[in-house]
Amino acid sequence: MVIDADGLPVANSHVIEIVFLGDTIDTMLGPVNTIVGPGVAKILVGDMTLRGVPLC
Repeated sequence: MVIDADGLPVANSHVIEIVFLGDTIDTMLGPVNTIVGPGVAKILVGDMTLRGVPLC
């Protein structure tokens, strides 16, 4: 769900993709992916695609 600055849902919007900076750490069970940084999203609002939207 896409939320505006006032905390309200944005009409006719969809989250298409979310990407987080990641890395792999070694554990006793083998390598595990972990998030190491903030995420960004690609969203669709009406007919417009917005890329690189920072996530809070």
